[in-house]
Amino acid sequence: QAKNDGSSYFHGLTVRVEKRFSHGLQFLSNYQFARTMEKRNRLNDFSGPEKRAADIDRPHRFVTSSSYELPFGRGKALGGNAGPVLDRIIGGWIVNGIFSYEVGAPTGDWPGSLIYLGGPLNWNPRGVDGAFDVTRFNRNSAQQLSNNVRTFPTKFSSLRGDSGKNVDASILKNIRIKERVMLQFRAEFLNAFNHAAFSGPQLNPTNTNFGTITGVSNLERHIQLALRLTW
Repeated sequence: QAKNDGSSYFHGLTVRVEKRFSHGLQFLSNYQFARTMEKRNRLNDFSGPEKRAADIDRPHRFVTSSSYELPFGRGKALGGNAGPVLDRIIGGWIVNGIFSYEVGAPTGDWPGSLIYLGGPLNWNPRGVDGAFDVTRFNRNSAQQLSNNVRTFPTKFSSLRGDSGKNVDASILKNIRIKERVMLQFRAEFLNAFNHAAFSGPQLNPTNTNFGTITGVSNLERHIQLALRLTW
């Protein structure tokens, strides 16, 4: 699909794979290729609109989710003849998981007064102490430009922030107390592997943190426990 609203341009392709619930298992996977470009600013007052990757541009995104009822307990492959007490112990377990991945956002905005000396930047979006080679720029405050014709783009599609990788998982235990009364225990793990997605680096050449990464764009691991009674 494609869209053009005059200032932004979007085109993309989506692929979906689904397994409906059977034998205790179901999953859904979705892959999206998309590009979002924009023309919203000018490099100079006399220039035409600059075409660049939009802040929301993520060329690749993949999400898969699954749910599995463990085959234990009455009527299951293992312990199918379990009595009421044993069934309450070994049965009713469900494991869920969601994995998501997306390419990082294009890094910007580079300041207009930037003096680039040339050469490779050796870009590393996870290089906390140095995401790129800062020696490729003039960092002297007294030599920064205040009135110049800008040719250095505000953003590069090839220079992107850290990719987003995340796993959320949960373990559920259903315990039937009576025919119409069910107790459910839930243990949920958000960002289960505590994977940090780093923010973009500082881009002001006169800043002491130029080229370094000082934050993250996601939350740390969270664990939630809950009980739910339904009747």
